[in-house]
Amino acid sequence: METSLHLELDLPLTGILELGDRVGMPSFNVPFCEADHLGNQATNFEAHFASALALRRLGTTINAQIYDSISNTDTLASDEFGGPSATTLKSLAAQLTQWRGLLPRDLQWPEEDPAAFPTPQTGNIGVNDAVDPSLATPRPGRPGSQLFSTDLNSDPMQYRFVYDVQVATLRTRYYYSKFVVYRPFVYKALHFPEQMTQEDAQGVAECLRTCLKWPLTLSPTSRHKRLIPYLFCWSQTFVSILLIFHLTQHNPMLRDIRAQLCGPRFEEDFEVSVALMQDWIRDLKAVDPLALWCYKILQPIYNLDP
Repeated sequence: METSLHLELDLPLTGILELGDRVGMPSFNVPFCEADHLGNQATNFEAHFASALALRRLGTTINAQIYDSISNTDTLASDEFGGPSATTLKSLAAQLTQWRGLLPRDLQWPEEDPAAFPTPQTGNIGVNDAVDPSLATPRPGRPGSQLFSTDLNSDPMQYRFVYDVQVATLRTRYYYSKFVVYRPFVYKALHFPEQMTQEDAQGVAECLRTCLKWPLTLSPTSRHKRLIPYLFCWSQTFVSILLIFHLTQHNPMLRDIRAQLCGPRFEEDFEVSVALMQDWIRDLKAVDPLALWCYKILQPIYNLDP
């Protein structure tokens, strides 16, 4: 919690983070009841918790390294980039890849398909009681099985133990961390286009592809917003992505990278992702002042209804 508030709102740190190394991982060895035990088994709660904690620590490290590299270049001339080098960013991206590769098998998903069901799906969770409500019994490795949907108009699928929120939060944090790693390439393309290299352009393309179809914006999770922590963080992040997306239609450098390097599926997923993020903010603006602020920023840019 302290890390999120510090990074998002620039609130001062209290020092509690210094105790992090003294606090061990929870043992999870005393469930409250049999139903609690079955629920933990069904959703791989322990693995999700440990993986999310490791990702949060990695994200804090990534953020610190990126901003440290910027703060150490205050003496550069105004016409020099001064941001983190491509080598540094590739190293940070490799750490994220390593985190993802070390995920338990029941948490794995295809990199290019954020909505896919994990494979294999956990078995032995009760009599005819699969996490996926469309299945009578779990069947590992179902190609093409989708946990999330881009269709926000149909009745959302209902998963037990808020399984969709758990999975969507972990995956979206991963894609967000990847977005943070590759975002400096976008800054360089906007402010120092004459210094761009092919490697930098590939970094921009990777940043754009990373922003597509985040699970938090998909159904059913986007219809369970009260269960998602730090809504204001996600609203701000979606605005920043939508602004970058808008610039890819008008900035010559970003427009060329989008057309030439983002791949054949990008345009279709781009339109869907823009609509999903707009819906997220539109859905919250009546109850969340920050979402309303975000909506007012996007309204003239995307010609949104009042």
